Amino acid sequence: MIIYNQVWNPLKNQVNPDMIRVEEDNRVYFISNDPKNQDWLRYQAWIAEDNKPLSDAPLAQPKEIPSLESIFEELKILKIKVETLERDRKSSESTSP
Repeated sequence: MIIYNQVWNPLKNQVNPDMIRVEEDNRVYFISNDPKNQDWLRYQAWIAEDNKPLSDAPLAQPKEIPSLESIFEELKILKIKVETLERDRKSSESTSP
């Protein structure tokens, strides 16, 4: 039995229309959109028979990748929090009997 799967491109946040993942006889391989590729032609014939590949799209949309600026801002805030905690700890140690 052959199982065709769409391939998800996380960089473009969409299915790659030019690549198919194939599972066949305990093997996994990829075929590309090439009219000279016999595997691609077999896949196209399978599609022409009203078949549909399994979707590889994520169930939930991936979270947006934070910008470097926002990461650095978070780091600055964390640094201030750590410095404050250290200062408070030292202060409490010096006033403890």
